[in-house]
Amino acid sequence: LSLKAHAQAINNESSSTSKIFTESLLSVIRSSLDLQNPIQAIQFADILLSFYPFHYETLILKGLACERVNKLEDAKNYLKIADFNFQFQQKNLEGMELAKINNLQQMKQ
Repeated sequence: LSLKAHAQAINNESSSTSKIFTESLLSVIRSSLDLQNPIQAIQFADILLSFYPFHYETLILKGLACERVNKLEDAKNYLKIADFNFQFQQKNLEGMELAKINNLQQMKQ
């Protein structure tokens, strides 16, 4: 089986297995960057992004890896997506906090 097929099988097992899978791939990506192997980092980032297209840390790591192989436009795009995703998540959290406050106010009335 290909690495991607193995990854798919592991990822489908359970949420705890999925978390281990994600952390393991992130570790490989970070190690690849530390060892000056950005092409390998890009390959593993692509696998992780195929499961979680907007995974914040993976987008940043892939952007850094692209920068190291002089794919500067790709690097810029991945970092823009990561930034957009971060801002989107912040707005969602703010919205959830406002909803909680509104619910508490309605319960008091």
